[in-house]
Amino acid sequence: MRWLLIDVLLTLHTFFFSLFIACLALLAPRTGAAEWASCLWGKGMLYIAGVRYLPPIRKIPGQGPYVLMSNHQSNLDPALLWQLPLRLRFVYKIELLFVPVLGLALWAMGNITVNRQNHKKAVQSLQRAAKKIRAGTNVLMFPEGTRNSDPGAPLLPFKKGGFMLAIEAGVPILPIGIAGTGECLRKGSPRTHAGLVAYEIGEPIPTAGLTAADRDALMEKVRQAIEQLCAEARERLLQQKKGEAQ
Repeated sequence: MRWLLIDVLLTLHTFFFSLFIACLALLAPRTGAAEWASCLWGKGMLYIAGVRYLPPIRKIPGQGPYVLMSNHQSNLDPALLWQLPLRLRFVYKIELLFVPVLGLALWAMGNITVNRQNHKKAVQSLQRAAKKIRAGTNVLMFPEGTRNSDPGAPLLPFKKGGFMLAIEAGVPILPIGIAGTGECLRKGSPRTHAGLVAYEIGEPIPTAGLTAADRDALMEKVRQAIEQLCAEARERLLQQKKGEAQ
């Protein structure tokens, strides 16, 4: 029943930190305190779950702004990526807004909701996001749109909205590949397993001067970059585990 205790602890950790983050975001919005608390939330999630991570080999070039795009295997992915040395905002589905306390924290921090059931409102949300990005905000999104239930399977089809967002904002896309989180907490399973995870950061992919006609080619370029980064992250995990086993 160890997994049940961990699940309860993760839920309580998220509940109290969400309340803390919401208060900081509302009372001290310009201090960066909410981002600092979010990083602590992520560290705590990984610690409680018994998950260690390998920091990426490549560093992020500068402070952006970027549209960061990553594969998505697990609910642990946001906790992992909050460790990036950037002030981030997430693009998240509107359903999360109605999760008690967590939804309040997401809203208070100014993260970006997308209503996938209403195309007009989704477009409006992405247009507002483009304005934030041009003003200097880094936005993280998972172009698959949902978690991949099989960590070893190919990436799911990409949603188009994020690529139009990057083109409209005119900022580079920063690809990220994650490995290992799906084995630690698989989609549809309440059981969290201790383990080792890794992520790798790629080279920025420029979007300046691109138009809607370039969207599909841009999607394919980003997809190939993320696939390569996932392979690199998996290889690092294998090498690390072999080294620890010796």
